[in-house]
Amino acid sequence: MEIFESMILHPCLCVFLTLYAVSQSSMQKIQHHIYKTVLVGDTVTLSCNTTLQRDDITWKMNSINIFSYDSFSNRSMTNFNSNRMYIDPAIPTELKINKIQTSDAANYSCYSSSTPIKWILTVTESTSLQLFEPPLLYIIGSCAGGCLIIGLIIALIVCIHRRRTNNRDEGDRSQAPVRKQSTKKTSHCMAVVEDDDQCDNGIYENYQNML
Repeated sequence: MEIFESMILHPCLCVFLTLYAVSQSSMQKIQHHIYKTVLVGDTVTLSCNTTLQRDDITWKMNSINIFSYDSFSNRSMTNFNSNRMYIDPAIPTELKINKIQTSDAANYSCYSSSTPIKWILTVTESTSLQLFEPPLLYIIGSCAGGCLIIGLIIALIVCIHRRRTNNRDEGDRSQAPVRKQSTKKTSHCMAVVEDDDQCDNGIYENYQNML
């Protein structure tokens, strides 16, 4: 009897669970997506979207079934591609990945009687790459836009101030009185004189007075 259970009954049950999980999951459409970015070497825990303690659970990595749990028979089937993946049969709603590697990056889906849920898991080797997660990207874009607007406002204020200063300086120059130099005419030079030296001396004296 034990040989019959181990060689025939158990494999058939696993096949049945797999086919049942596929048929059930194919009828459900995933509407809840979660983007998650982790570092190489981290431990990740993904939780299924269900509150029922006894519920049929199916886990997929991309389109491959990696775990199925039948609550009726209390049996589970695993098909992990790595020994770093683990699901406790007592808690089939949690998928744990220890010391995660870049090869573990994939789409993980959990199907139950509740709404299916999917994780888009990204694995990076540097913390700088985490800046490109959607929430942080929105924050950086908002800060950059705010700084650009403030810079434009400051530049506009400076230009207006310089233009007003230049206009004020030009107005002051235009209103400044123009100093006229008085010229003295020497009657003796305008008249016809016989002595040229006398006229030259008179012009020189007038020039000295002007200075």
